[in-house]
Amino acid sequence: MDNSQSRPRVILVTHTLSAGGAERVVTDLAIHLPSFGFDVEVVTLLGSGIFEQELARHGIPVTHFLREGMMGWKTVVHLWRFFKEKRPHVVHTHLFLADTWGRIAGRLARVPVVISTEHNINVSYRFYHHLVNRFLVLITNRFIAVSNTVRRAMIDDGVPDEKVVLIRNGIDLSRFSVRSKRPYHNPPRLIVVGRFFEQKNHALLFDALALVKEPWRLQLVGEGPLERELHLHAERLKISSRIEWLGIRKDVPELLASSDLFCFPSRWEGLGLAVMEASVAGVPI
Repeated sequence: MDNSQSRPRVILVTHTLSAGGAERVVTDLAIHLPSFGFDVEVVTLLGSGIFEQELARHGIPVTHFLREGMMGWKTVVHLWRFFKEKRPHVVHTHLFLADTWGRIAGRLARVPVVISTEHNINVSYRFYHHLVNRFLVLITNRFIAVSNTVRRAMIDDGVPDEKVVLIRNGIDLSRFSVRSKRPYHNPPRLIVVGRFFEQKNHALLFDALALVKEPWRLQLVGEGPLERELHLHAERLKISSRIEWLGIRKDVPELLASSDLFCFPSRWEGLGLAVMEASVAGVPI
């Protein structure tokens, strides 16, 4: 395959295909870009996930490269060889490690266009994250910001204004049905959709709900490194019996439609896909 092909080829590079906002965006892009005349492949660098099955149903090829070598230098070599073989017109990277290794490999392979999407304002970044990002500005054709807030943060971090394009996150409306106009359940059903990371701030929600005397039930959709800590926190607050830990679910639209209230206690977001999905489903937020 060479760059004279009639359909431009795009390779999307991301961390995983696990349940998450950025991963959902990558999956939707991969599924819908062919209808606009593109050939699409997806590459992950830290493993697979729930969305790979969805991509397989739509015939989207997925390739996995696991981290190898100090600072991932062997991963860059694998990506470089992959890009040399596939000869894409565009490499489009998402999230820090994939952004870093994918853009370096793309430039080494002389891919004509290298694009990076920034999904968050990245309050948790250290100085070396910012240093790497400023270096990668030199080898990136365009940056996509998912919100005005993200765009301003990118420019403040040294990305030239003229390189940043604002494309807000979108939702595939066909996946959702609107919550019916029914009374709340007794007790009311609350739901949170989000991974168990510091950013998502589940502990603060637990603290608040522990103060609510009226009955309630809370469903948690997601997984992550803070899960055990959150279990212990709920036990200390004596609210464990009112929480359902659902893990990763494929039926999030249905869960939203059957809920009474969506809770979103995040410390920071770029443009939170979960809260947008709740809005589409008509769930009070």
